[in-house]
Amino acid sequence: MHLNKFLGNNPIPRILTRHRHGIRLRLFVPFLLCLLTFGQQPLAAAPPSEAEEWKYFVAHFISGDGRVIDPIQNAMSHSEGQGYGMLLAVHFQDKALFDKLLQWTTDNLQVRRDGLSAWGWGKRPNDEWNAIDYNNATDGDVLIAYALIRAGQKWDQKEYTQRAAVIVQSLRTHLAVNQNNRTYLLSGYYGFADNKGLVLNPSYQLLTAYQAFTDLDDRRFWEKISLDALHLLDEADKNPNQLPADWVLAEPNGDIKIYQAKSPLFSYEAIRVLLYLAWAKLPQPDGVKTTLDYYQKHGSIPEWFDLTKDKTASEAAPAGFYAIFARAAEQLGNTDLATRLKQEAGRRLQNEPDAYYSHVLYLLAGVD
Repeated sequence: MHLNKFLGNNPIPRILTRHRHGIRLRLFVPFLLCLLTFGQQPLAAAPPSEAEEWKYFVAHFISGDGRVIDPIQNAMSHSEGQGYGMLLAVHFQDKALFDKLLQWTTDNLQVRRDGLSAWGWGKRPNDEWNAIDYNNATDGDVLIAYALIRAGQKWDQKEYTQRAAVIVQSLRTHLAVNQNNRTYLLSGYYGFADNKGLVLNPSYQLLTAYQAFTDLDDRRFWEKISLDALHLLDEADKNPNQLPADWVLAEPNGDIKIYQAKSPLFSYEAIRVLLYLAWAKLPQPDGVKTTLDYYQKHGSIPEWFDLTKDKTASEAAPAGFYAIFARAAEQLGNTDLATRLKQEAGRRLQNEPDAYYSHVLYLLAGVD
């Protein structure tokens, strides 16, 4: 990715601050009969517009009281999903829905004493619906705080910004860890650090959020977090595929390695790295161009790349991946390919009616 070369002497660029002609009947009838006889596959429907997809997302994945639901995962809800829903509500200028999402999050996930959110909410073995994992997921807290900041800016409401500041301070106070002159946020309050090092997720490094946090909290701290997140991302794609790993291990000596115990892949986690780099207007990993070339040659994007072996999934990626690669292609200046990928993403999405994650990635790819 060569981010350090791109950044030069200004490692935190300010750009982070401030998505019928008539046919004779005798010709037409045989043509129609031919279609009826041989046309077993229906023509692909036109992909939905962004507004149509948002309408579907709200109706299908958000409950009336503001809970973002993942049907494939036993109708669970996650702090990450609430954060995404809130960001999208701001993007689509739906303040009433934003407030519902915020209220549900406050009542059901922000139940810890440290200002962070419980990660998972769902059905318990006794059939009660409640928090089922009180550990936090750091990306969920970052997303919720970032959505509150953006909402405060859009609707000029200081209460949102004040609530964001509480979360940002909690992130700094409870999750920051220093190792070998680097400062990282733990991926969760517990379970992600031992004598082998820190288990970190490159897709939790939301650079535009970190930059926004500098205006609410300790500026020098968040600038340091941004710098070291850039370092982490730069190291995470140093593999033959030149794509970021889903999970990495930051060893005590400073080395960043693929954490194979959790995943040796570029897949469902790391796909978001490309999205967040696009939001921050930072260069994409070199492997993105290689993947786009693969798509043009083979007609599909694989569901995963094994970064430790010369192995690629035979299954095609879900629609949300195509939307993010479309955003990356646009960033690389290939607008024709970007259009093609976005259209294909829309068509594929219609075959994934319950795939919350794919739908949310599709929408997030249109956010700036």
